[in-house]
Amino acid sequence: MHNLWKPVERRLAYKWIRLYFRHQQDDYPLALLDAARGLMVDLLEQGYDRTLSSCENELHKCFLDAAKGKTRHAGRIGAETRLPASLLRGTRPQPHRTKT
Repeated sequence: MHNLWKPVERRLAYKWIRLYFRHQQDDYPLALLDAARGLMVDLLEQGYDRTLSSCENELHKCFLDAAKGKTRHAGRIGAETRLPASLLRGTRPQPHRTKT
């Protein structure tokens, strides 16, 4: 059985997806797997235990959320929390720059 992601955990996931998008224009872009590793470390520091594959799946969902422009709910139906749209700030994919 899987545990649903809490709002605190999801906020950290959006933080890492922002970093992922920000560093896509670098010479050596941040890989989604590396972002998942960073998310897993942040979660462990906060006292949450998630596997690497769980973190990678959550980041992929956050990536899809950013493409849609809206956040998902966190928690169970009836007791869910609507995450603020401000979490998406900086998560839109940026156009690639051309090197000259």
